[in-house]
Amino acid sequence: MEPLHSVTKKNDRIAKALNKKNYKPKIDSQCKYTIVSRGQADAFIRLLTDRYYIEKIWDDAAGFLIATDAGAVVSDAEGMLGNKGILCASSSYHCQIIDAIKELQLNQ
Repeated sequence: MEPLHSVTKKNDRIAKALNKKNYKPKIDSQCKYTIVSRGQADAFIRLLTDRYYIEKIWDDAAGFLIATDAGAVVSDAEGMLGNKGILCASSSYHCQIIDAIKELQLNQ
């Protein structure tokens, strides 16, 4: 995992707020999209590490297509198709995770 890509302590806080376990597999992001797509995980969350970091959307295009085709919802961490992190989640958890991110003020 690239340290510039994610802050796992923030993911721990989200998981705790939602009464979930936070697994931290050391695999490529494309694989994480696939795990959500297959129903083996509720979400893949990558929050901003600093306000200047910009996601390279081409790095996530394939995962986005696979996940959305399988019924997952993919957005940035604010629930939009912007560039403020990544949230790929089952449709049943996507809004709950966005609400937790906002409530915990984690995407600032």
